Amino acid sequence: MPLVLPTKFKATQIVLSVLFLFTVVNILLALYSSDKTTNSNNSNNQNDNDNSVSAIFGKLSSLALPKSSSSSSSSSSSSQSSSNQDHKIVGYHHNEDNDFVVFQKDYSSNQHLATDTTHHFWNFINSDLDSRQNYDIKLIEGYNYKDYISKLNQEHSLMLNSSFSDHYDMEMKFTAAFIDFFNTILKSIEDCKPTINGINNDEHYPNAAKLEKYFQNLNKLSDEDMNNFKYKLELIHKKGRMPVYGGHLRENYQQELIRNKELLSMYIELNDMELETLKNSHQQFVKSMMKDWPEDLTKYNKYNDFLKGDGIVYLAGGKYNQLALLSIKVLRENGSRLPVEVIIPKHEDYDEEFCNRLLPSLNGKCKLMSDYIPKSYYEQVIRNGGSAAGYQMKNVAIFISSFERVLYLDADNIPIKNPDILFVNKPFTNNHLVVWPDLWRRSTSPKFYDIAGIAVDPSKRVRNSYTKGDPRGVFESADYETSVAHNSYHDCQGAIPEPSSETGQLLINKKVHFKTLLLSMYYNTYGPDYYYPLLSQGAAGEGDKETFIAAAHKLQLPYYQVQEFNREFGPKDETTKKHLYFAMGQYDPIVDYIQSNSDAEFVNTKAAAAAARAKAKAQGKAEDDDAQDNPYLSAPPTTFPQHDRDNSKYNYDYHWYKSSSLFFLHANWPKYYFQQLFTTDERGPVDNKGNRRRLYGNELRQELSAGAISGYDFELKVIEQLKMLYCTDPKFNLKEVPDRDGNDRRKVCDAVEEQRSFLKIS
Repeated sequence: MPLVLPTKFKATQIVLSVLFLFTVVNILLALYSSDKTTNSNNSNNQNDNDNSVSAIFGKLSSLALPKSSSSSSSSSSSSQSSSNQDHKIVGYHHNEDNDFVVFQKDYSSNQHLATDTTHHFWNFINSDLDSRQNYDIKLIEGYNYKDYISKLNQEHSLMLNSSFSDHYDMEMKFTAAFIDFFNTILKSIEDCKPTINGINNDEHYPNAAKLEKYFQNLNKLSDEDMNNFKYKLELIHKKGRMPVYGGHLRENYQQELIRNKELLSMYIELNDMELETLKNSHQQFVKSMMKDWPEDLTKYNKYNDFLKGDGIVYLAGGKYNQLALLSIKVLRENGSRLPVEVIIPKHEDYDEEFCNRLLPSLNGKCKLMSDYIPKSYYEQVIRNGGSAAGYQMKNVAIFISSFERVLYLDADNIPIKNPDILFVNKPFTNNHLVVWPDLWRRSTSPKFYDIAGIAVDPSKRVRNSYTKGDPRGVFESADYETSVAHNSYHDCQGAIPEPSSETGQLLINKKVHFKTLLLSMYYNTYGPDYYYPLLSQGAAGEGDKETFIAAAHKLQLPYYQVQEFNREFGPKDETTKKHLYFAMGQYDPIVDYIQSNSDAEFVNTKAAAAAARAKAKAQGKAEDDDAQDNPYLSAPPTTFPQHDRDNSKYNYDYHWYKSSSLFFLHANWPKYYFQQLFTTDERGPVDNKGNRRRLYGNELRQELSAGAISGYDFELKVIEQLKMLYCTDPKFNLKEVPDRDGNDRRKVCDAVEEQRSFLKIS
């Protein structure tokens, strides 16, 4: 029976409602009147803020969600489902000294936004409103973990509704199929083995005198001046090889010769028979290699994740487990939720505490390399192959890893931000391979391009890798020979672009770049004897680092190179006043790609580019190439050092783009070996004079504090994670970490605490 209110009650209710509305109207009028009577300065400031906020919201409402270009149906469907789901807008990137702002869509189910300026939309915008309305706003996709959770639920349902016997049989068939697949790869590589001796020796670098004469002639030096020249190692050669630390891209050494075809051809020398043999080997392998993943691997992957979804992969084992654990712990602290796999090469390097107890609690698991590769290959190469095996392991680890889309990280690489977002945004969704730069210019020999059958036109410059205003990058001539002499070879049509690569991190789609993985495996198998010297010619870091980009380039598959300079972090050398190489900082590819200004979806307006050109013209600056018109490029320094040992000029603070965001810290020297770092490592927290120091100087903290993640002391965060892992109960035991109850552990923990206390006040 419905409730009927008395007439008297209805009348009373109407009167109260009218009184309430009257009161509200009067309050609003009072507030309006109060606002009108405030002083004009405050009013103007408030109006500016209101207009700025309105402008921002207006721009955001007009932005479309970035399109997904992934060829994977699963990725596309994920993007589509994300677009149709509820989300909030949160800040992703903002440097306070410019108007470039990036927002992301956030699909998390949290009811309340975070209170820090990194993630809170309102704080993020309101932190720097100074009446500017011309914000350059970009909107990117966020990772939709709801899709990931749905996938997990489907897998669990499948497991519960299937027989364990069927699961076992399917997994055994999958493992057998994978070993067969790997045998096929190895056989195709072995069938193409070059039938010549190795070329990575002094005999193949005979041109020391020729290189010095070339330098002398170009610089018009007398014989006496050349004999007294002090910087041959820095500028010309080291035992006929490339200068090890020459070609620092950011420092742009002024006395360095243009790395044209003639110069690069003078280092490693091959006779006609060697050149033809390597050509035939390379051609045979490319012609015979598989075109796609075997059907059996997708036929028998019903109960595992192989070639499914996104994930993060490490190569570890033995003492490297403690490095991987630290990186994964920081990864989770940064909010990453994607699954992690740690590939362990050898049985004896499998750590039960690490693999069976710790990793599962961090949504990770170990995979033994030996379970998926032929026994003969394991015994001959992985177990007993020495340093040569290490160069192949990265390839093998990516092959073995479960996921379709992989972020590979070296065990000593620590993510500064949550990398999950990289999987759902350009440049990865449209290129499927992202590589990061080394510090140096590329030193690949033109002979590699001949061997690989890659056509390069040394007379046609299509890029300019020199800083704006450097005459080495803008010379033009109608004469072929003159152009070849003045063009940097890797700025020319057909060549792999500058700079050289650093593969402590690699983002790759294994379906799209299947053939890239195969060809890079061939390069790494024969790398120490043939391809590493061809790709690097003795320059710093010679090894597997160039093989992935070289393979993709040869196969004409898409890839993206991060353009922001690799940045060295470490304390300053007392003599040179330059930073020691303790770690390498790598930058956000999303922010980098947007500022490349090459994608119509993100490109800055023509008006902004025109304004930048007009400003440059008004300041009397010359225009070089179309790329130099990019309004996102920062102004280069006015002077540069002459060579590596010139300490009079140091452009450490120079960034390629006006806005940048650190993403990875490749902490490779020293590494975070718990006991070694705090007791015996000469590059540890206490220097050789007994002074305590920050491992990365103040520059790492300063750079992180300059952007949206204000106050982020990443070095302190890493030390606190070490303390949590090894000095706080239950004090995990890993191989080569002192026993949890021993005096050695207590001593190291005391040293960790001393460093933590120092970082908090320094």
